[in-house]
Formats: sequence, C-alpha cells, structure tokens
Amino acid sequence: MVDVSCYPDIQELMVFTDAMITDYSSCIFDFILTYKPGFIYAVNEQGYDSERGLYYPLSATPFSIAHSNTELEQNIRDFNPVEYHDKVVQFLTEKGCIDDGKASERVVQLITKLFRRLEE
Repeated sequence: MVDVSCYPDIQELMVFTDAMITDYSSCIFDFILTYKPGFIYAVNEQGYDSERGLYYPLSATPFSIAHSNTELEQNIRDFNPVEYHDKVVQFLTEKGCIDDGKASERVVQLITKLFRRLEE
C-alpha cells in the first residue's frame, strides 16, 4: 500500500489504481465510474454526517462501509466483484448516469435540432 494523499492529480491516480479506500471524500463518486472496487472507511460516520453532511447516506451507496480497521480488512476479504458491479450499475442508473460513449453524438443532435428550429 502506498500513501498518495499528497499526489497532485487524483484523476491520474484513478486510472492507475486497482482500488480506492477513502473516508468521506466525494472523489469516490468520480472513482465509481471506473467500476473498480471502492471502500469507505468511516470511523465517525454519525459525527461527520451531523457536522458536515453527506451527499447520500453511506448505506445507499454501492461501497462497503467500515467503522474500524478490522471491518475494513473484512470488507476487503469479503469483496465480491460481481455483486459490487451490479450495485454500481444500479446506483448509477438511479442517479441518471448514462455512460454509453454517445454523449457527444447526443449533444450534436440537440444542437442541430435547435438550429433547425431557429431557421424555421
């Protein structure tokens, strides 16, 4: 394991890493798009949530949640890639994330449609 907490570009790390262990950082929601394993280490989940708030309840995410080192180790040992992938797909679908490689095509179609309306 390597501590990369001071690495200047998290996007580069996401490409090269095999898994992510993070606390309450929102970077996990960028990392989810890689479909690589993500684990949340939330030692003080309730305190953090009441003090700063969370985007989603951690239990509503596809990530396993650990409140201690022992739980984190167990979550890593028990990791099921098929189950995780299914949870990621479900989470992204519920949030309206469409990553089918055709976003630019849809934008061009929309712009073309809008220009045609202006010409009418």
